[in-house]
Amino acid sequence: MPRYRMNDFLSISIAVLLFSGCGLGSYKHLEKANNSNADVTSIFDTDATSYIFKSKLQYAKNKFGGLLLVKLLEDGSIRLTLTPQVGPKIFDFEFTATNKFVVHYCMEQMNRPIVLRMIENDLRLLFVNSESVNKKSWWTLPDKKTLVQKIKTNKSVNYYFLDGKTGNLAFLESASGLGRKKVVVSLEDYVDDFPKKITLVHQNIPLSLQFSVIKRK
Repeated sequence: MPRYRMNDFLSISIAVLLFSGCGLGSYKHLEKANNSNADVTSIFDTDATSYIFKSKLQYAKNKFGGLLLVKLLEDGSIRLTLTPQVGPKIFDFEFTATNKFVVHYCMEQMNRPIVLRMIENDLRLLFVNSESVNKKSWWTLPDKKTLVQKIKTNKSVNYYFLDGKTGNLAFLESASGLGRKKVVVSLEDYVDDFPKKITLVHQNIPLSLQFSVIKRK
């Protein structure tokens, strides 16, 4: 897969802003496309099984930072641990092989059901588990340069924006059934088929996460 180029990212960014607003019906400009033989796969669908990210998390006035370790285990489960440079870990989560989300630990400031649900849904966006998919379809932006896979799950409707030239994921968006955006994820600066920077921003609550890859193996 070709290396992701900054001018490609900028062109897709502009297209998404123009044709995917944040109000109700924000995806009405999408046009049906025939790409039924292809499927979006997780950015973690590589040969690597361990990833380390420099991470920043902000919830309201609370800011946290540290190293996020993501491990893809042989039994099919995924373990995610966020640890600051100094002090106890911030969270320790797991997606089991049966797609169950398990909270092994979460610091008190974040240990709220609504926050945990938000983070769980954010992480599910990135891992694209096909077992939770109810329906999927392909669309395109009017510029014809950006493909969009729409995936309906039990909890939301997710949109995966792909660069038509490279096939790289540029944006992920999760919306309600009425088309109101809930979270926007941008993936930037691809090197060896993996984005160096991942940013998640919620549209309705003051929650954002940023990950910059340090190492993967």
